[in-house]
Amino acid sequence: MGMRMAQILLIDDDADLVELFADMLSHDGFKVSTAETFQAGIDLIRNGFVPDAMIVDFWIGNEDPVGFLDAVKAEHPDIPFLIISGGRDALSLEMTQAVAEISGAVVFLQKPFRRADLTSALNGILATN
Repeated sequence: MGMRMAQILLIDDDADLVELFADMLSHDGFKVSTAETFQAGIDLIRNGFVPDAMIVDFWIGNEDPVGFLDAVKAEHPDIPFLIISGGRDALSLEMTQAVAEISGAVVFLQKPFRRADLTSALNGILATN
């Protein structure tokens, strides 16, 4: 990858978690941009920001994760994304993972996960893309 740091778009509605992940990933050598809604994420991309990879919390409020991922893929089919989720009351973690994979997620990580798992998953995605 040379001197350029990989650009990561992190989308999660938990502000504390976003700050923690952004600090962690920056420390691990990634350039991180963040959004707390799918709309904010798609706006960044439509305004010309093209990340090397995305880390997306599957459940953000009542927003539609599949619609968001489809919209991103329609414009930038080559951006890989890693889905993170702690599950949701109405949908089991297994179902969330299945939907995420059908939507094209390269990696699915269940919250809480270890920092090393996130970093190695990201490095794996970036190496194969």
